[in-house]
Amino acid sequence: MSLWSSLPSALRRRTVAVLVSALAISVPSVVVTWSSAASDSEEIAPVSASAKHSGPTVARRDAQVSQRGANTLLVIGDSITGRFNDKRGAKNQGFWSILADSVGAKPKTYAQGGAGFVNPGLVRCKGYNFSQQVARPAVREMVIAAGALVIEGGRNDTRTCVKGGYAEVSNAKLKRAVNSFMRQIRALRGRDDCTIVLLPWGPRGEENRDRITPIIRKATRKQGFTFVNTMGLITKQRALADKVHPNRAGNVALSKRILAKSFARACFY
Repeated sequence: MSLWSSLPSALRRRTVAVLVSALAISVPSVVVTWSSAASDSEEIAPVSASAKHSGPTVARRDAQVSQRGANTLLVIGDSITGRFNDKRGAKNQGFWSILADSVGAKPKTYAQGGAGFVNPGLVRCKGYNFSQQVARPAVREMVIAAGALVIEGGRNDTRTCVKGGYAEVSNAKLKRAVNSFMRQIRALRGRDDCTIVLLPWGPRGEENRDRITPIIRKATRKQGFTFVNTMGLITKQRALADKVHPNRAGNVALSKRILAKSFARACFY
């Protein structure tokens, strides 16, 4: 294996973008901002407009990336994504919005409360599960084009809708659904460390956390994606009263963990 091929795909894309930009006469130079992650108790400083990465779009290895979406941080998720907003500094600003601010990206979310790899979202399972969400043409296009894709969820896959009520989701059923979804994403993005998967879990329902997390982690890594471990991050002090969803401190902590444990800063140009 060559030194080049052994580098993470995010860094390869960044290097090519910088080289191409340097050779182009009319393209402004690329500014790359690298900084170490601050402690969990600190806020993340957003990237100013002048510090955002510029330069031509580079083809993803297994699919052509359109210029339109290259600076997009796309999130597929559940209510831990969907119930929060994109208002900088707001009490209910989502982790994904804080993350996008910190890397100079534009966030776009497709999230439904109750959704998961197995479970369809919205009340009484009238929405989409993650696979059905990505199968929608507009979402599929964004998945291919996005500089980074964040997949947040799995907590809702403890049970799912059946006629007359709900049924428990077995490990075997969850594995099939998770592996099928990850293959679906692999077909669109290739082996890609800018596809980031996380399973935030508050202090409620920890017995299912320990059952579900290893299944998602294994399937993520099998396809060459980045799994960010958030176990123990959403504590009672960082959660809302329901002990499920993060509060402001929890959302900040999630965004900081993603920055510290992934190549998120190198996924946009």
